[in-house]
Amino acid sequence: MRASHWLMQPRFYLLLLVALLFSALIGAAAGLFWVVLYAGIDFVWETIPAALGFEHIQAWYILLICTAGGALVGLCQRYLGDHPKEMKEELREFRAHKRFDTAHIPQGMITSFISLSAGASLGPEAPLFGLSGGLSSLAADQLRRLSGSTAGKPSELWTPRIHRVLLIAGIAVGLFAFVRVAIAGGVLGEGGFFDASLYEFSWDHLFWALPASVIGIFAGYLFLNLHRMLRRWAAAYQHVPFWRGLVGGAIFGIAAALFPLILFSGQHSLHDIQVHGLDMAWTTLLLSGLLKLLIVPVLLNSGWKGGTFLPLMTSSAILAMLISFVVPGLPPLVPMTAAMAAIAAITLGNPIIALLTMVTLAPISTIGMTLVAIALSLLVTRTAARLEKSAVVPKSA
Repeated sequence: MRASHWLMQPRFYLLLLVALLFSALIGAAAGLFWVVLYAGIDFVWETIPAALGFEHIQAWYILLICTAGGALVGLCQRYLGDHPKEMKEELREFRAHKRFDTAHIPQGMITSFISLSAGASLGPEAPLFGLSGGLSSLAADQLRRLSGSTAGKPSELWTPRIHRVLLIAGIAVGLFAFVRVAIAGGVLGEGGFFDASLYEFSWDHLFWALPASVIGIFAGYLFLNLHRMLRRWAAAYQHVPFWRGLVGGAIFGIAAALFPLILFSGQHSLHDIQVHGLDMAWTTLLLSGLLKLLIVPVLLNSGWKGGTFLPLMTSSAILAMLISFVVPGLPPLVPMTAAMAAIAAITLGNPIIALLTMVTLAPISTIGMTLVAIALSLLVTRTAARLEKSAVVPKSA
């Protein structure tokens, strides 16, 4: 149908109006989840400790909350199911069925809320993706009905392309609402998670981005392989979801009690590490970065819910920041942003998305380190793919 024909139909304008309304509702739902989530985190980690008279969070309290959180996550797995799925699984389902899961949105939000409120070293991006995708599929169903389209009688106003565009737009609106609320809440600023005013670019920084990128690449492959290995362990204990969640929570609680820096997704600590990291013990940073990297797959495979993107970027930034201990005068922002870009490129598998993400989360003055890291990551992944292919071909021959 020609565009001019669309414009002549009153139903087109009705669909457009309803689509805008649904977009606003999806954005509001995503923003509401963010607000409620941070209210829960504030209650567990600020209000209760203050009522108990703590000046600082005690190690036993961290262990208690994380272990109790694991027990609740296990109960959620037992009675609410394994929802939401990881983002890659959600995308696979979308490619297979042309829609996101709509039947388990409440269950997924409850489990995600409990996981993240209990301090999980995971991010809110995965539940927000599932929420926005599920609501977008529901909105698309309603719009299809309004267009007069059915399974046996397609409508001229409804095509598969329009369906895909609406779903992608719904997810984009949800994530945009997440970013806007984060900015309004002071989580994101002009320099993303960092203080741009403390950094001035120098050409030699591009050289030091190389070893930092290697750290990010190594961290990315370590996570992917450990996650794959623990999936097999989790599959063997699917029949005991409560104990799986409890054990994961206890392991996390012990690690977090020893190194509180691994609590939460971690992006909030990046500014403090940029400013005060060189005043900390390098051993504390090393162990915190490694533990954070290792605990993410442990939590995911014991039933906790949340995203991997933010904690992985934080852990790689902490590890790479150690380069500034070795190179006097090197601004911590240089190795931190390079490692973040590298691990994003490895784990996301898409250099363009990694680049756009870094432009959002880091000062624009660090774009050089980001480009170096992504280029090196792309070189490593393509070389690894060629080597794997050459190793497989003789066997098949």
